[in-house]
Amino acid sequence: MIFIRQEITEFTYSNIVSSVAEYNPTTNYILGDMVRVGNYEYKSLYGTVALPNKNKAPLSNLGTAWFEYGSSNTYACLDSYAETKTVWAGDGILEFMRATKDTLGIGNFTANKVTIEYRDNLGNVLDSDVYTYSNNALVIDEWTYGYADFQSMTNEVIFLPLRILGAKIRVIFEKNGNATDCGYLVAGRASYMGRTVDDVTFPDKRIGNKVVPVANFSTSIESSFIMTKMNEAKKLINETMLFVIDDTDSIVFGNMVFLGKITKVDGNANNFEKNQITWQIEQTILI
Repeated sequence: MIFIRQEITEFTYSNIVSSVAEYNPTTNYILGDMVRVGNYEYKSLYGTVALPNKNKAPLSNLGTAWFEYGSSNTYACLDSYAETKTVWAGDGILEFMRATKDTLGIGNFTANKVTIEYRDNLGNVLDSDVYTYSNNALVIDEWTYGYADFQSMTNEVIFLPLRILGAKIRVIFEKNGNATDCGYLVAGRASYMGRTVDDVTFPDKRIGNKVVPVANFSTSIESSFIMTKMNEAKKLINETMLFVIDDTDSIVFGNMVFLGKITKVDGNANNFEKNQITWQIEQTILI
């Protein structure tokens, strides 16, 4: 099992278009008007032409003049909620610094072609990976292969180790010139937490189900690493991350890639060559 924390804090380039303008303290806003501050959008709680909502910054007037409406189009694919989406009218482009990131996960997206480009600081393409999909009306499942056959649609997550190449990573979503979107894009350094020793299952694999799915299982790891790994995991309890469980082709039930959080971790170090860490992981579900 590995987990990857989100290390993308901003894009070096994107072609994301926001339909909501930045908040301006000199503008006269009325009831229902939308504004954008940073990564979120806010809706005005009051205001008329005669008595407008003016010079009341959303962040310092939440609940009285504004309420948080949701993620901005730019931020939607970077937040911890799989169902919020960054959308494009055509091809979507996202670019970020590679830095020490060694793993990339993309999910809940609509595209029939996704290209990962490795670029230098001048924008030159050094190499690329291309992924194509034959049936991609809507990619909604967080599992790379899944525990069951899906006949009606392609349910995939792109998960790959990033090459130690270039200064920037550019991700391009394409669908024959049609609209594309991306629900989540996570990049960071992968932390290895041992090989699973139990079959890992969730009560429900679908994003958006109202039953919160929790998995309990164990991983086996060298005894010399167990305390370090447990302490690392305990510091991240309840932080939403990208998890990859059983990422080898030989595992009969295939790879599982999902957004979730550690709710419990435990284990004991002894004199055996390998010890076990017990995990409780909750898949991120929006209600």
